[in-house]
Amino acid sequence: MAHHLIPVESDWPILIRESVTIAAPRDKVWDVFTDFTAYPEWNPHWRSCTLLDAKKNPLLAGTPIATGHHLQLKIHLPPTLEDSVPTRTITELLSDVSLGSYISWGARRMPFLFRTSRLYLLTDVELEGGGQGTKMEAFSAVGGVLGALFPARMQWDLRMGIKEMNEALKTRCEQT
Repeated sequence: MAHHLIPVESDWPILIRESVTIAAPRDKVWDVFTDFTAYPEWNPHWRSCTLLDAKKNPLLAGTPIATGHHLQLKIHLPPTLEDSVPTRTITELLSDVSLGSYISWGARRMPFLFRTSRLYLLTDVELEGGGQGTKMEAFSAVGGVLGALFPARMQWDLRMGIKEMNEALKTRCEQT
């Protein structure tokens, strides 16, 4: 289990945690969440996501994600599906992957100055009224000297991005 990867509040000046329960099996949620080519269709937070190899060269669509790969993400803050809104581009290292269960990535190029850690954890849950579903927990942490200065507005936008992405994931998984 990925509990050792969950960011600890005392280690991070900013720690955002959002979760959503989805009425779909874990493997379906995993498949939708890791189908990066479909992000422009449904994800208001990450408008695109490209899987890169260790040297940061693009990998073919459908390549299984693995520890050591990189993700190049184009982010909307605040979240929106409107493509006319400018995006921010970040590239982060996949630090730990357990297919079907969790994915963790972050940036630690100069950890004293600025570092990030993200964890997306999927667990099986019993739905109210019966049936099997999936809980998606999203953790986003920002640290370092500059991380402590992260503006309150950006923190709010980041929280809303994660929350809206979770809700969009729920909708997509439950409709398809």
